[in-house]
Amino acid sequence: MRRLNRLMALTLIFIFPMAFLAFAQPDIREGMWEITTQLEMPGMPMQMPAVTYTQCITKDDLIPQDPRPDQECETVDYKIDGNTITYKIECSSQGTQIRGQGDATYHGDTMSGSMKMTISGQERMEMSYEYSGRWIGECQ
Repeated sequence: MRRLNRLMALTLIFIFPMAFLAFAQPDIREGMWEITTQLEMPGMPMQMPAVTYTQCITKDDLIPQDPRPDQECETVDYKIDGNTITYKIECSSQGTQIRGQGDATYHGDTMSGSMKMTISGQERMEMSYEYSGRWIGECQ
């Protein structure tokens, strides 16, 4: 009997943390978000203006993405650690390959993050983005 109790205790010790991780989600208010992105590119003679867009963000789709109809992107790696997600994406647009890695940290109805991208085409370019977001309402 004592051996059975010990075995059950060990089983719970190993299973409970795994079950908790399976349900761990960032602290996010699902809905429509307004996201402002600031681009930085080395060698650029002037600062590009910030770009603002809206996106429906849910616990099933946590990656902020500026919707561009001429660009096809695929998430190739995705991890959640507390309120922070990290991800890697690969995109193609008119013969150009784009690879990026980014992160976003959610705090209820606000978010901040960054992304570094490498564009391979006729020339190789690197860019980085800083972004912030705020919940603005329910998804349409």
